[in-house]
Amino acid sequence: MRWPRTLALLVTLLAVPATASAAPPNDAVENATRAEVPQRLAGTLVDATVTPDALDTVCGPAVGSVWYRVEPSTAQVVIIDLAANGKLDASIGVFAEQRSRRTNLGCRETDSHGNATVAFRARVGTAYLISISRTAESPADAFTLALSAPTPVPA
Repeated sequence: MRWPRTLALLVTLLAVPATASAAPPNDAVENATRAEVPQRLAGTLVDATVTPDALDTVCGPAVGSVWYRVEPSTAQVVIIDLAANGKLDASIGVFAEQRSRRTNLGCRETDSHGNATVAFRARVGTAYLISISRTAESPADAFTLALSAPTPVPA
């Protein structure tokens, strides 16, 4: 008898709203988007969820985050600039990852214009996780993330 299964499938499909959307692909730490220095990335916190570990709460309570991963081939200072769209209030968190350990290197919340900048000294052989998290009071929206290295001063 296929009717019970067919009926169950039909009820399930009708129960799911047509507007249901998925979380961003880099919603979890394990699915962090690989990034290079220099690079400019467009991202979104729309439908992002909170990672079930302490990394999401480093800058304060977060209601959604997305992740990026940088593995530099040379030792360098990395500058991360976040520009939030609309009324998005967010934070940038940076973590060094060596084997199973993650060390918090810094955190910055967006200012009154929706911008935030974090810089850190990257080493070869260390992976760096970058979290973009939405604050609890903020509506979800898109953002631009720019990774760069400082320009050397002419001699």
